[in-house]
Amino acid sequence: AMSRRAALDAHLARSSGIVTRAELVQLGYTEHGADDLVRRRVLLPEFPGVYRAASWPPGLRSRLLALCRRNDSFTISHTTAGQEFGIRGMSDPRVHVLVPNDLRPELDRVVVHRCRSIGPDDVVERNGLRLTSPARTLFDASSVIGPARTESALEFVLHEELATLEAVTETFVRLALGGRPGSVELGQVLRSRPNGVTAVESGLELRVVRALRDAGLPEPVRQFPITLPSGRSIRLDLAYPQWMIDVEVDHSFWHTRRAAIERDHDRDRELTVMGWRIVRLTQEHLGDRLDSAIADVKALTPTHPVGVGGNPGPATGVARTGRR
Repeated sequence: AMSRRAALDAHLARSSGIVTRAELVQLGYTEHGADDLVRRRVLLPEFPGVYRAASWPPGLRSRLLALCRRNDSFTISHTTAGQEFGIRGMSDPRVHVLVPNDLRPELDRVVVHRCRSIGPDDVVERNGLRLTSPARTLFDASSVIGPARTESALEFVLHEELATLEAVTETFVRLALGGRPGSVELGQVLRSRPNGVTAVESGLELRVVRALRDAGLPEPVRQFPITLPSGRSIRLDLAYPQWMIDVEVDHSFWHTRRAAIERDHDRDRELTVMGWRIVRLTQEHLGDRLDSAIADVKALTPTHPVGVGGNPGPATGVARTGRR
């Protein structure tokens, strides 16, 4: 028969180094034997009744695993769940957990949120953790991160297909009754989002969209599909098809490679032949040069003419941004 210690080691290997008091008893340890493992620091307490093997590294993952094992009704939530999904805009050093309203756990260094409404669609399993769903996470986290970061997080969720806009909206409608935290912030974001628009690909693109709005320009078409004369199909980041203006947002990581630069030059040349005017914004433009870059876009529109006699400027060439 397997020894108690061998059985414990096998259990820890299966459970990423986490064991509960009840599981120690099932493995054959008496209460005194379990206390002895803690006294000899073979096991280290994470939460009351939940331990981490000293041989396993400490860190956030161990803490979250222990939190889920503490009680089957505990669900990692808010920005902590957002970080597990990799959702943009969820930076927050605190650990958040959602628990049923009738529970009042005291958990060291954990922000506990009690809620009467935790439906089956609100909870998902991911990498051994019990998390609030992406839609529920957006709702709850919006009260922590505010409207601006919530807008960015929503665009990420939609672009990465973590949840549909319908699912986010349904979750909002269900939970907003009674004015729960998140009702104001997510409601503001959903109401201000234009109908039917494609999600932006990056936080940089979202900053440009906001700047275009603030400048009084209409909402650009996101990921506008177009076929070049060469037959190559591409998508324009932010387009004004009615004026044949293309605003490209270049992330420095992708657009400093030689192959990427050459592809950009080829597409820009073909677009120019078609009559498009291209404004390229780099990550550097999105600092103190963003206003001048947006002014360049505005100057290209017929309602803000450049050139002689109030006519739009020439429909050729790539607009250079960021006046020095």
